[in-house]
Amino acid sequence: MGKIFALLAGINAYPNVNKLSGCLNDIANVRDYLRESAPDADVEVLTDADATSANIARQFRDFLGRAGPDDVAYFHYAGHGTQNLSAPEFAEYFPSRDDEALVCWDYNWAPAEGLLADKELAVLIEAVAARGPHVAVTLDCCHSGSGTRDAAVPTGAALVRMIDASASAAKRTLDSYADGYYAKRLAAGERLTIPRGRHVLLAACDRVQTAKEDTASHRGVFTTALVEVLRQTGGAISYADLLARCRATARTYVADRKLSAQDPQFAPTADFDAGAGFLGRALGSNRPAYYVTRGSGGWMAECGAAHGLPTDLTRPVTFALFGEGARETRIGNAEATSVGAQTTALHLDFTPDPAARYFAELTSLPATPLLIGFTGDAPVRTALEQALAADPLAGAALGGVADADEYSLAATGGALTLTRGGRTIFAARTDSEGWEPGVVQALAHIARYERLLKLDNPRSELGRGAAALVVELDGSDAVTADDRVTAQFAGAKIAVRFKVRNAADQELFATLLWFAPAPDYRIVLVANEQVPKDSIVTLVLDQEWKLGLGADEQGSVDRLKLIVTTEKFDDFLLRQGKLPLPGEQHRGLAPEPVRMVSNDWFVRDLALEVVRTGG
Repeated sequence: MGKIFALLAGINAYPNVNKLSGCLNDIANVRDYLRESAPDADVEVLTDADATSANIARQFRDFLGRAGPDDVAYFHYAGHGTQNLSAPEFAEYFPSRDDEALVCWDYNWAPAEGLLADKELAVLIEAVAARGPHVAVTLDCCHSGSGTRDAAVPTGAALVRMIDASASAAKRTLDSYADGYYAKRLAAGERLTIPRGRHVLLAACDRVQTAKEDTASHRGVFTTALVEVLRQTGGAISYADLLARCRATARTYVADRKLSAQDPQFAPTADFDAGAGFLGRALGSNRPAYYVTRGSGGWMAECGAAHGLPTDLTRPVTFALFGEGARETRIGNAEATSVGAQTTALHLDFTPDPAARYFAELTSLPATPLLIGFTGDAPVRTALEQALAADPLAGAALGGVADADEYSLAATGGALTLTRGGRTIFAARTDSEGWEPGVVQALAHIARYERLLKLDNPRSELGRGAAALVVELDGSDAVTADDRVTAQFAGAKIAVRFKVRNAADQELFATLLWFAPAPDYRIVLVANEQVPKDSIVTLVLDQEWKLGLGADEQGSVDRLKLIVTTEKFDDFLLRQGKLPLPGEQHRGLAPEPVRMVSNDWFVRDLALEVVRTGG
């Protein structure tokens, strides 16, 4: 790894809005951690009057912009966050008409002065990410879940970090964002899209929540949890695991004090690897484990159908539970009582400490494995079966002779080849030592792809009619998709836009995934958006979608899956990179009161077909 460039901005002494007391402590905490863990890091600190919107933007461009392909660019902010009326041109993508923004020191209640909106932060990140560094952003402020502390009066033992910038009722104009970035794009005839530079965001709370700071210690709850976990693990922790631990700490803090919810959020963008180590560090143990905490619905594990748990619990799904600080000492067992998209309700076989947090490891997983045919050398089969048995989460098993359209392994002459439908997926050598792990990882990758392609929840209380996926082809009339949309290709590529219509009586969250076919076996996030009740939202895409065919192709079919959830969905749970070939070096992977449904989800599948027309 190269050099770490860290820009830290914190504000207590706001001149025009309510002051805070913990943000400079947060910045010092992060700075001290970086000095301990990465003495060679280049750290730039902006506090109070130095942390103006212009200075933060300038240092983002000039200082973090020095990071190159082998470097890390890291930005941490602690201060007020807010929502304010955005420019009307963004309404199609954000029906709430709000920007989520960092409140910089120079904010004076004017809509475009002293705020750094999420749409501006996106432009700054894109410019830094274009140089190829590892980009990470951590935000300890209110409304930070979409890229941006409720701070008016102390509440219990906490102060909230937010000001209500919407009180001015003034909208921003499009040319006021990022030195006219968006207005210039429209003037040049380009579509209005939000840049999606490759980065990861860890935020103190969801976009509609408040971030707390403890009035006794004068520290932010999120930043404190972040640094504590990093020190406990020596920084050898993935972003996904770091989020789980910070989220558990924040939820416990607000529950103990009967405060409003604070759920730290995690958003990897543009195929950022959610399993990567914090600031590019090497990881410690990869043994899968999930946080277990007590919530309003009882004891819950931070895993669900997205992790491979079945929604049909006709056979038990069981866990071993360990203490948070003693992963080697088994405390007891638990069994799943209901499985949501990303959380599972548990029954524990011991009397737990209500204030404790535990780790859970799966001890049984009755999901049907992907059955792979096998022919050829018996010793190779035995070795591979033993390797698969040693990895119960691989999700694959060997069978006999497979049908032509099924996966089949053939082992002969020191070679092992996986085929399907007459097409070779990969080949590996079995005449050298240590070939098994690479093959198992490749099979597990394919098995996960096939399992998630079939992911469904037939027991949804909402039902599939609660939301619809709407497809627009080259600006034509929208097509509400049930399971298939066909586009006629006549030589020019077809621009595609996706919208989601929410017909439910409550807010929903929509995640759209694309399943790239063999030989890639990638699962790519297309979009993840909040959809207010009785509304239609245009999904913000990582890049413009265009459909076409190769010179020799007569047709193609893309498989997409829309996952609709009642709570914000951690889309990184389903993303997957390109198939790791054995031997390659790769990373891991209304008349009546409306009853609000919780922990519910359903899917809508779509085949997007392109067929050639004309001569």
